[in-house]
Amino acid sequence: NYPVTGGVYSMAGGEIFISKLNDNLTTQLWSTTIGGGGLSPTAFLVDNCGNIYSSSWGSTTNLPLTPNAYDNVGGGKFYLCALTPDAGALLYATYFGSGSGDHVDGGTCRFDKKGVVYESVCT
Repeated sequence: NYPVTGGVYSMAGGEIFISKLNDNLTTQLWSTTIGGGGLSPTAFLVDNCGNIYSSSWGSTTNLPLTPNAYDNVGGGKFYLCALTPDAGALLYATYFGSGSGDHVDGGTCRFDKKGVVYESVCT
């Protein structure tokens, strides 16, 4: 039931929230939700262009994927998505992993400020 600001991309029933605050951390500029189905966040970054990257781990397979996704069928347990600056739209979303016995240990996903994603999934 986290409040989503109008005009931002959001996933219905999302369990991971992202909010942007002003420079003084006194006012919420926008908020949105992503994920669902028991996902746990594993990494987060805003790149040099302002794009928002989020990765998460869980057992859900009903999240939105982009047509150019690495795995556009779904079924993995690692979910990666990128949003435009200020969370206006979904840029990219995909799954990784086979779903059976896969797991992610804390701190195994990294993003760099150029938008490169590094992920390690045990299977």
